[in-house]
Amino acid sequence: LHAQGLVAPGPRAPQRGAPYTFVTTKHFLETFGLESLLDLPDQEQLQEAGIGETGAGPETGP
Repeated sequence: LHAQGLVAPGPRAPQRGAPYTFVTTKHFLETFGLESLLDLPDQEQLQEAGIGETGAGPETGP
């Protein structure tokens, strides 16, 4: 994704060991025909389309 210019390095906390983050770019939005990230489907829409994972997310427990 980075090599294609779809994501760029994002902010990183100054603490040692803080994770690297990435942000989407304007090229990402243009490539996928989006006006903003709000145009992306939510988890429920993905599941209804048969492409979202069911029962495998941070909000689901054992």
